[in-house]
Amino acid sequence: MNISAVIIAGGKSLRLNGINKSYIVVKGRTIVEWQREAIQGLFPFVFTVAHYPIMPDWPNFEDEFQKIGPIAGIYTALKQAKTDYIFAFSCDMPFLNRQLILAMIKKIKNDSDEVVVPKHFHGIEPLHAIYKKSVLPIIEQQINIQKYQIRAFFDKVKVSYFDIESNGFNNEYFFNINYPEDILKANEYATRIKP
Repeated sequence: MNISAVIIAGGKSLRLNGINKSYIVVKGRTIVEWQREAIQGLFPFVFTVAHYPIMPDWPNFEDEFQKIGPIAGIYTALKQAKTDYIFAFSCDMPFLNRQLILAMIKKIKNDSDEVVVPKHFHGIEPLHAIYKKSVLPIIEQQINIQKYQIRAFFDKVKVSYFDIESNGFNNEYFFNINYPEDILKANEYATRIKP
């Protein structure tokens, strides 16, 4: 599969006093170290979309649009990707799961699916999803009309929903850190969640 991995990290982290979420420590390791272990060897190319580089050996690109949320990160990632697909995930998710990522990649059928997004009983996870480069013009249209919610363009492209529960996965893999108390929860979850 012709696919890159990209960490979306362009937010300001205001609810955590502006700290870089990638460097939050969970059970003795930073979030980006957890993420690196989970994706190691799965993708030929890994890069980041952030205000500054997160890892020295991963290329970094700054958002082309500012102050419009994570849709800017998806747009920039697709524009910079040298592959047909990207697996885009948020910088504040420590518990990425290799088997889940592989199962999502397998879900792409004959290059026809343009988005593969996890779905569980709480909703969907557009910041842990696969996007095809062909959706780039649609995202640009959404940005131009100031519709910044990622899922707002899903009705204009071919989306495949990956059901988490029926495929035997845990929705705690999508746990993300937004508040100081979430760091405590992450340390608690880390004792039972395997990447």
